[in-house]
Amino acid sequence: MIEIEKIPEKIKILILEGHKIKRMSWQNSLMNYPYLDIIGVVGSEFEALYLMEDINPDIIIIDLVY
Repeated sequence: MIEIEKIPEKIKILILEGHKIKRMSWQNSLMNYPYLDIIGVVGSEFEALYLMEDINPDIIIIDLVY
């Protein structure tokens, strides 16, 4: 009998970016990957700290430059 592998959980991502257009760009780009779950998109570190207690992200993307 063949064992079926478990489907891994989605990777939870929080995006922290000060510029609205960049936030939207990151969000739109990452939505194309079915194994990623964008659980928060914020514009300041204060918002991120507030959310992190509740949403517990696996990865935080912070102010990246292309």
